[in-house]
Amino acid sequence: MTASATSRQEVPLWFDVDDEKLFGVHTVAGEPSRGIGVIIAAGGGTPLSTNVNDLSVRLMRRLAADGFDGFRFDYRGVGESTGTLDRFHLAEPFAPDMVAAAECLRRRGVERFVLIGSCFGARTALAAAPQIGGVVQVILVAPPVRDFEMGERIATRMAERSRWSEYLRKAVKPQTLRNLTSRRARRAYFRLAKEKFRYVFTARKAPTDEQQARYGISPRFLDPLRSLVVSGVATSFIFGEEDDLLNDFERARAGPLGEVLNSARGGVDFHTVPGEVHGFTSVSSQQHVFDAIIDQLSQTAVG
Repeated sequence: MTASATSRQEVPLWFDVDDEKLFGVHTVAGEPSRGIGVIIAAGGGTPLSTNVNDLSVRLMRRLAADGFDGFRFDYRGVGESTGTLDRFHLAEPFAPDMVAAAECLRRRGVERFVLIGSCFGARTALAAAPQIGGVVQVILVAPPVRDFEMGERIATRMAERSRWSEYLRKAVKPQTLRNLTSRRARRAYFRLAKEKFRYVFTARKAPTDEQQARYGISPRFLDPLRSLVVSGVATSFIFGEEDDLLNDFERARAGPLGEVLNSARGGVDFHTVPGEVHGFTSVSSQQHVFDAIIDQLSQTAVG
């Protein structure tokens, strides 16, 4: 087993994005260097450079020991970065943050890049990749193919796939009725019902592009992915076997997503690991993803 780098190889940095200063950490590659920088973007649930259980810290240190320059950063408005943050919406990934992170690493002598992201971070990496020169690989962990705001994932999926009879059957269950004493539960039920009405009376009848992005697949997912695979950038997808986002992906793959993937000129890889990866809710899922990324990058060429 390769020993990981330590904090002695880590250099804290600040870099500019618009009028804000973002905080990042460069984990300097050990020798021999591969000449490749790996930039990781966290999900919206833990939008810090550290990620869940210091996952990004451990991953960057391990990759540095394998000769990669690692870079992790705080999104604008969180952690040590300046700015304000109102929401995480998949239609509005923080691509400028990742582009600026790459330029920061480029100024430190790195010219080729691997981009990694999970959930919101995956969409950020995907949106940023076509804007960054020298990207050789993109690894997308549990990437959502639809556009929704944090907290809307389940409601939007149910609205499109569940019948009214299923809603009513769940509504009269004893546990549901008992939960009505909770304000939080009432808000959740109201959100589910509101989203169903929204879908039935607007999106199902004559869906617009934005409604298709919300309930089917987003052009903001397809377009940058098409740009990557047509240009030959190696692209990898990692999902947990129990991820509902994997179901969304497979449904989309039967339609326009499949057409994009079939047009690939470079390698496109798909990996599923045990359990649920989205949110990194367990230590085992974190380790499965960690191992899958290490395995992927062990095949990346030096120089």
